[in-house]
Amino acid sequence: MLKQPAPRASVRSTAARGPGRTALRAARDAIYRNHLINAAERVFAEQGFDRAKMQDVAAAAAVSLATLYRIFPHKRELYRAIVDARGRELLEQVDLAMRGLEAAALTPLGVVLHGVATHLRYFMVHPAFLKMSLLSGHLWYHSASRPSHEQEDQWTRGERLLESAFAIGARAGLFVVDDPPAQGRLMIALQQTRLDNWVLRGMQEPHDEVIAQNQAEFVRTFCRPSIACRVLSEDGQRVRPEALARSVAPDRPRETP
Repeated sequence: MLKQPAPRASVRSTAARGPGRTALRAARDAIYRNHLINAAERVFAEQGFDRAKMQDVAAAAAVSLATLYRIFPHKRELYRAIVDARGRELLEQVDLAMRGLEAAALTPLGVVLHGVATHLRYFMVHPAFLKMSLLSGHLWYHSASRPSHEQEDQWTRGERLLESAFAIGARAGLFVVDDPPAQGRLMIALQQTRLDNWVLRGMQEPHDEVIAQNQAEFVRTFCRPSIACRVLSEDGQRVRPEALARSVAPDRPRETP
C-alpha cells in the first residue's frame, strides 16, 4: 500500500516549530529583555536592590510576573544584567572617545581629562543607573560592586586603562609619582563622591558644570604643583582649556634660566 502524504496542516505545524519559530522567539525575548532591564533599572534606582520586588519590576514593565521569571528567574540575575549592559556601553564610549582624540592637539593631561568627562557624562545621562549604583552602598572600585565575571572583566579593562594613563602621566612629568592602581581607585572614589553630591542636590547642576568641577579636582589631586598652577584658573576651580593644547602648553613646564 502506498504511504499517504502527510496532511498539509501537519507540514505547516512542523515548519512552525522549526528554526524560524525559534529565531522569532529569540528575537522577541531580546526585546522583552531590554524592556525589562530598563524597567528594573528604574525600580532599583527608586527602591534599592533589597527593597525592590520582582512584582514591582513586572508592574513597571507592564508584563506578567510569569513572563519576567521566564526571562530572569532571579532578581540577582536581573540586577547583574543591568550592570553588565551598562558597563559594556560605558567602556565602549570611553574607547570610542579615546580613539577620536588621535588627531586632537591635546597634551596627555588633556586626553586623561577627556576620559574623565566621558565617564562622568555617561552616568549623568543615565541617572537611573547612577542612582541604583549609588544605592548599592559599595565603593565602585570594591569587588563587592562586581558580582559577576562579566563585571569583573569590565573593571579589569578599565583598571588597566587608568593604570596606563597614570604611568604615562608620571613619566611625562605631569602627575605625582605614586602607585598607579591606588591612584586609579582614588580617582574613581572622587568621581563617585562628586556624582553622589550631584544626586543629593537634585541633579540640577548642568552636566558641564559637574564635569568641570571634577576635572579641576583631578588636577589638584594628582598633578605636580607646578603643573596644577599652570593649568588651573586663579581660584583653582577650573581647568583653563587653552592650557591643554600642545601648541600652548608643553607637557613639562619650561625651566627658569
